[in-house]
Amino acid sequence: MIDIIITDDDIDSLITEYNARVNNSSKHWVFDKTRRHVLKSWDDVQACPGSGKTTIVAAKLLILANKWQESHRGVCVITHTNVARDEIVSRLYDHPAGHKLLSYPHFIGTVQEFVNRYLGLPFCRSNNLSVTGIDDDACVQVIEKNIGYGTKAFLSKRYASLRDLKIKYENGELKIKVPGFPKESKARSYGELLAAKTTLIERGLFFFSEMYCFANNLIDENPDIIGALRQRFPMVLIDEMQDTQKPQDTLLNKIFDDAEVLLQRFGDPDQAIFDGIGGDGPNESYNCKAGLYEIKSSHRFGLDICEKILGLSYNGLDQLSSSRTPSRSNAPHTVFLYDDASQKKVLEAFGHLVASADKEKNWETVKAVGGVDGESGQIRNYWPKFDKTKSTSSPKPKKLIHILYLCHGSLEGHVSSKYELFVQGVVDLLRKADVKIEAPDENPVSFSKQSLIRWLKQNEKYNEFRKFIASWMMEDGLSAETWVEQVVVLKSIFELGLLNAEAEEYLSFCTEYPEKEGGRTTLANKYVCSNGCEIVVGTIHSVKGETHDATLMLETKFNRWFDVSEMLPFILEIGKKRPVFVPNSKTKESTLASYMRRLYVAGSRPRHLLCMALHKEHITQDQIRLLGENGWLVSSVE
Repeated sequence: MIDIIITDDDIDSLITEYNARVNNSSKHWVFDKTRRHVLKSWDDVQACPGSGKTTIVAAKLLILANKWQESHRGVCVITHTNVARDEIVSRLYDHPAGHKLLSYPHFIGTVQEFVNRYLGLPFCRSNNLSVTGIDDDACVQVIEKNIGYGTKAFLSKRYASLRDLKIKYENGELKIKVPGFPKESKARSYGELLAAKTTLIERGLFFFSEMYCFANNLIDENPDIIGALRQRFPMVLIDEMQDTQKPQDTLLNKIFDDAEVLLQRFGDPDQAIFDGIGGDGPNESYNCKAGLYEIKSSHRFGLDICEKILGLSYNGLDQLSSSRTPSRSNAPHTVFLYDDASQKKVLEAFGHLVASADKEKNWETVKAVGGVDGESGQIRNYWPKFDKTKSTSSPKPKKLIHILYLCHGSLEGHVSSKYELFVQGVVDLLRKADVKIEAPDENPVSFSKQSLIRWLKQNEKYNEFRKFIASWMMEDGLSAETWVEQVVVLKSIFELGLLNAEAEEYLSFCTEYPEKEGGRTTLANKYVCSNGCEIVVGTIHSVKGETHDATLMLETKFNRWFDVSEMLPFILEIGKKRPVFVPNSKTKESTLASYMRRLYVAGSRPRHLLCMALHKEHITQDQIRLLGENGWLVSSVE
């Protein structure tokens, strides 16, 4: 164990040094007693929305960097998403001490990147498995091309997914699990699926989860690897821990749950809306842990919003406070009641309320969010043009030009991340064009980012390619003519002739521009009201981690129940007994627990204005009266 003690003097010194470099006093760092405890201790932390968790993590890393003396041992920072990783990196990048943490011997990356780099890929190399890509979507595309209609129909009848055609690690062995079949079979569909999986392995394509199977196999066969990782990383910080799934949690605990490792986990179990996705179940060591150290004061919103969302805290926070003034706008937090005829007028009503509250038009982010996007009783009932594929915070570009638009539209981040994004786009192009590269065993395989760079260097085209990307990314205004000219250059670099229809479509020109919303680059669903107010519509999952100026929670239906109306008793009766959450269960209690976490995430997004929309038939006169007594304005949409 490395014994580095953080003191109040260290914190004060960092605050003085940091604030001297920041001209805007509103962005100066100030750490109260609670936050100082987090910096000085290694307690697991539950940080409420808007608590400045990322700032605390960055501050702790900067202090550790100033004190770090080891040349071959480092700090390991594990996040759940690329967004969280990039946010931490951006805080460290321009600081002399923080910059040290961005290279060896330290690690800052997602849990997937950690597992791939230190366990999954080493296993593959030691077992002569070529890896050209780790990508669920790419795997599914290859499988689809290698099975017939009969096999697809067979899987559909058994509600089986192609994404389950994976290598599993069970009882100390790696086995290929074929969906739709409990055991080996001589059926034609079984043979087709098994052959498709063999094709994936030969091409070096794997699902993300298979890296965890390889990691566990490697550790079981070579237990000394755990000691080596503990020696390499004596200090570990894990961010967004609430979204870590059970297999990830189990693996991380196997490696780092040891007295010789200082481990601190940050997150908020109340916002655990991604845990358990994929049927793996949520983590238990953090989300179910009693006695997490709580940060219960928010910088994002005032006490007026605190009191309205506290009842949605699944972990039962006893208070949620703020240093903000009680109200930050002149518009009341409003509950919009609609009927079947007026549901499509809800967004318009919300837009007029926003306009009355923001007369000087200072608000930048106004969003309406719902729990479910499906066909009936969902977001599209409010606005038929809603398209979930344009709502993701990290959309997978459908065309190469989308990557350029994303690069042009994103002011944050560094050139290196944009370069990596573009390189991946070229890899996708070559795969769609079915262009191969010769592997070490002389068999043709699809390109990966690594093999692409290697090919460019071997053919003395690396510098040309980098200059080409730089010039393309800095292109000021894209026209169809300039796009065609650049595509010709790109094709010449890779000696591409006549392309198939899929590759040509990927290279085609379009004017769809991914817009930057809420601090992230998204392909936005934007509803424009008659008064000009712009409202971005999305799912609750798509806005997690964002900060809005105004947020409208749209009632949706999932598992037979309507979320907002079912949550009204908890919104009105703080301290009411919480429903029991059972992963992957469709019982009402478990569904209500899911609703609670989702609406807590949605309700904690806005700085100024929080609104809800629900059907008139889903609320009682008693509840309308209680809402008014609790500071809500109840308005009927006509």
